[in-house]
Amino acid sequence: MRIDFIERLSRRRKRAVAVAVDSAMLPFALWCALTLRHGHWQLNWLPFWPAFAVAFACVPLFAYFGVYRHIIRYMGREALAPIFWGITVTAVALAGVAYMVRLGDFPRSVPVIFWLLAALCVAVTRLLARAFAESAERRSLAKKPVVIYGAEQAGADLAYQLARGRDYRPVAFIDQDRQQHGNLIQGLRVHPVEALTKLIADEVVGQVLVAMPSATPEERRRIVAALEPYPVRVRMIPGVDDLVSSAGAAPYMRDVELDDLLGRDEVVPLPHLLLGSVAGRAVLVTGAGGSIGAELCRRILKLGPRQLVLLDQTEFTLFKVENELRRIGEREGIDTP
Repeated sequence: MRIDFIERLSRRRKRAVAVAVDSAMLPFALWCALTLRHGHWQLNWLPFWPAFAVAFACVPLFAYFGVYRHIIRYMGREALAPIFWGITVTAVALAGVAYMVRLGDFPRSVPVIFWLLAALCVAVTRLLARAFAESAERRSLAKKPVVIYGAEQAGADLAYQLARGRDYRPVAFIDQDRQQHGNLIQGLRVHPVEALTKLIADEVVGQVLVAMPSATPEERRRIVAALEPYPVRVRMIPGVDDLVSSAGAAPYMRDVELDDLLGRDEVVPLPHLLLGSVAGRAVLVTGAGGSIGAELCRRILKLGPRQLVLLDQTEFTLFKVENELRRIGEREGIDTP
């Protein structure tokens, strides 16, 4: 169940909630600073009302510095700078008011303590709100568990983005580098490739996302070959340069293609030779449930064979490939009895 009562609030009302929370937290931080400095909780705050008025004035400063323009769910470290600027200006104003108005027994260290407590209260409330929103959304959405291949920067960035998305839930990393095994990235453990069998059984993983955009064709071939024995769908994640150059036209994730499986650049096939070998003929593909066999089946189906026979040891992978080929046939207008 999603947190619908929060989702239904307009952006203006959500900002009003943030303003209300800050309006309560900032005077509370000043009261705590005074009580800590005086050493007792029975504090008469009325003589210090000008200082509390200054603490309230921190909220307009937050608005001026753009604190309330940040969406809490997607708030990063860059949102902390305007918070600290607003609190710093308020602390300096507190010191000035205490000096000019001479607020009785107002210790000079109170503005410094207020700065620390206010920064802590405001930052922590936002981080807690973001964590609550993310955890509630993770519980409410049926995300597909995936394993990320590649325990480097690209894999860490991918895990960060997927964890905040709505479709996929990263559960672990796998990598062939033994020095990475056992490390934690974004809270996920790095495993050897051999651990994929247990991850598939425990987490019901159906996909492995290869986050190595700078890998050479030979390295991609070795990665796909290492994942070939496992009943998972292998998908490639393009690099940042590929996404930018495609102007958003390329898919974020793509299936393994033939040029990923070759240890060299792809040689473009001659269409008339392929048609003569496939069109109108019965074709048998062995190992059709793996990444290489599945890609061959996709290519062969579009050439119009009379019959396409799939052979593999794993019935489940054959079932998935067959369903995918039927969907391709419906989309392309190919008869798939």
